[in-house]
Amino acid sequence: MMEQFLTVLVEMADSIMIASVVEAAVSGVSLLDNVFILILQVLTALATGGDVVIGQYLGSRSAGEARRAAE
Repeated sequence: MMEQFLTVLVEMADSIMIASVVEAAVSGVSLLDNVFILILQVLTALATGGDVVIGQYLGSRSAGEARRAAE
């Protein structure tokens, strides 16, 4: 939750700083922020899925498989 709050705060700061330049720049920054959020969410989902797989291997006492999954 804190990560999301900080992400929104940085996006707002970006928009405020660039607002004095040109309207097109504000649009570009907003578009880039949306792409950044999408990439961040995809990577978070992949990391969470990997944690689940590794946790299952560790729970079944398969340390070798857990190492392989972590790689």
